[in-house]
Amino acid sequence: MKKFCKSFSFFVAVLIGLENECLGYSWPVDGNPQTWTYGYTFAEKVNGQRHLGVDIIKDPLTPIRAPYQCTVVISKLDSGTEKNPADGYGYYLVCTYKDPNGVERVFGICHTSRRAGYEAKGVGSYSEGTILAYVGYDDENGLGGPHLHWFDYGEPYSSFKYPGYAPNSYGTDVDYDKEGNYIGGKFTDPIKLWSSYINPASLVALYSSGTTNSLILACYNLNGGQDMFGAPWSNSSFGPYVHPWPDNSSDPNVVWLQDFITTSDHWWQIVDNPAAGAAFPVHGQILTFWHNNWGYRDYGSPSSNEYYATDIATGHQLVIQTFIKGSVYHYLGYDTVSGVSREYQSTEFQTSGAGGSPEFTPTILKTLIFPCLHDSLKKEAN
Repeated sequence: MKKFCKSFSFFVAVLIGLENECLGYSWPVDGNPQTWTYGYTFAEKVNGQRHLGVDIIKDPLTPIRAPYQCTVVISKLDSGTEKNPADGYGYYLVCTYKDPNGVERVFGICHTSRRAGYEAKGVGSYSEGTILAYVGYDDENGLGGPHLHWFDYGEPYSSFKYPGYAPNSYGTDVDYDKEGNYIGGKFTDPIKLWSSYINPASLVALYSSGTTNSLILACYNLNGGQDMFGAPWSNSSFGPYVHPWPDNSSDPNVVWLQDFITTSDHWWQIVDNPAAGAAFPVHGQILTFWHNNWGYRDYGSPSSNEYYATDIATGHQLVIQTFIKGSVYHYLGYDTVSGVSREYQSTEFQTSGAGGSPEFTPTILKTLIFPCLHDSLKKEAN
């Protein structure tokens, strides 16, 4: 073969650039994805089947380190290699770990050495940076020259099966194919996934295909970037990438957006509005109301940033954001005195900005009084 963060320590590691400390995530071998040489890549077609991992070509006895604290649950010689030294995955490890959201996943490293003094670790728990194994030589490596085969599986170990390629009899497959089409499997490209762990800012405005949403990127950069929005957050089956809401991209009401989470666990979405030629940020109580009330279906996309307004009847200060569905405008907001969120009619308020033009007024401190219960907010159409 030719390889949200709810954890404050994760964001600390990202922000100060740690690579091999227990606080953060790191790469399993020296170098990085830009400097590595590859054999078969993720989802590459090999004899008509999709490759479920990525092959990183390295010299024999190159150390392979735990990229995060993990538990080795399998440490053994592949049965295929046992029968034929030139076949199979050689000696391999299967490990469980927690992603930045605290969800258990599985990664594996294959084609490791069995030379005396360079044997792989056995079953047990290991800290990030621990040498788990070494790249094997040709004569002990199974199929292919010296390389690390690395895979990542998006479910707990209890459901894990690894046939190496897809389709297969287990029904396991890749999440996206090489063209960026959604396949729906549980195996994901470890390069893309771990890039989001190590440097989440690199995923800003990216679709899973690797293309960029220029409107979301412009909004992110113009409104404070990482200081304002934090890092891309995996809050859907599409991971931390730009994705549709609802998950069915062919839904006639679909909107495209990207989730972000700050170090203080504050949820943002930047939502694309192609008709306006712009993207707009939504957060706090307005985001909560929009999601809890089938916003993509009933209110459409945001067409302004937040702005202050005055309730004509009560004199209370409001925070309003304009949305548009078809040609109909909707004004979603909340009363800063009562804390009540609802849709307003344009006749119920006066804007506070000069000339009535919307102003971007992120109200993080105010909206944190009303916590974003983001784990239970998202309502998807079935």
